[in-house]
Amino acid sequence: EKLNPDIECGWAEPTKYGAALLSLVEDDLLKQVEVLVGIQKYCDKLGFPKLNGESVVQAMFRSMYKFDLADEDAFDMWKEDETPQYE
Repeated sequence: EKLNPDIECGWAEPTKYGAALLSLVEDDLLKQVEVLVGIQKYCDKLGFPKLNGESVVQAMFRSMYKFDLADEDAFDMWKEDETPQYE
């Protein structure tokens, strides 16, 4: 998995873990930001690789948006956040 991350985040599909995760983050921007930070940290451990010409973090973020696990406001909060806990 480390050498071949799932950039489509198949695990986030509603029929897999997505419905459970959605129930935890729905309508809670801070929790959605935590999901994004988790993806960022995962990609940092991998060295922010690219697959098929696209950065893995970008592809995974797109999947989070696609599966409604992070909305636009959560992405804005993530982008603007500079607290040390997310570094």
